[in-house]
Amino acid sequence: MTDNSPTQSPTSPPPLEADNSSPPPPPPPEADNSSPPPPPSSPPPSSPPPSSPPPSS
Repeated sequence: MTDNSPTQSPTSPPPLEADNSSPPPPPPPEADNSSPPPPPSSPPPSSPPPSSPPPSS
């Protein structure tokens, strides 16, 4: 029966390894952060054009 005790100890570590596998998913979120930046850049360019027409008139 003492053998069962030591066996349980090693079995506990394996489960933790599974948790390490779950962290990998977080990386994808970083890609989302990269997506937002592009939109902001679009608005600025749109503002300059409108300013150009007034002077032309």
